[in-house]
Amino acid sequence: MRVSGDVSTAAIAATAAAESLDLSSQLELNNIRETLIRQEDTIIFSIIERAQFAANAPVYQPDAVPVPEFSADGRRYSLLEYILRQTEQIHGRIRRYTSPDEHAFFPEAVPSLVLPPLKYPEVKRFILTWPTAAMCLVFHSVVGISRAGNLLPIFWAQD
Repeated sequence: MRVSGDVSTAAIAATAAAESLDLSSQLELNNIRETLIRQEDTIIFSIIERAQFAANAPVYQPDAVPVPEFSADGRRYSLLEYILRQTEQIHGRIRRYTSPDEHAFFPEAVPSLVLPPLKYPEVKRFILTWPTAAMCLVFHSVVGISRAGNLLPIFWAQD
């Protein structure tokens, strides 16, 4: 194996492949359907996996666990919301939400980037992002119902 300061052949091939990538097939109905099915399977599998643990109600209740952050109206975040917000802060700094198919749950709180943004090929934004939007809708519904206490008894054993 020869080591040099030059760009390797594999890197050149990978760059050429990425530049010639045909994104049009990703927007076909069958590919979108497969993506939605995988996302649905991921959500269902995660809920089934989570069901083996008892619910820890203080995690979902504001002020139950003293976290060092508050909403604009002065309400202390729940531990879950605090962790989600902090995770988004980290991901936002390293350009996760600059990708056309990634969206923050709290877009108003995404910080400025520490890495330069990437350039993505132009695609029809609605078609590319609607599976992600559907998954976000399901997630927000589950979290919203969980906050109301309606879903927790179904999927989690109570403490």
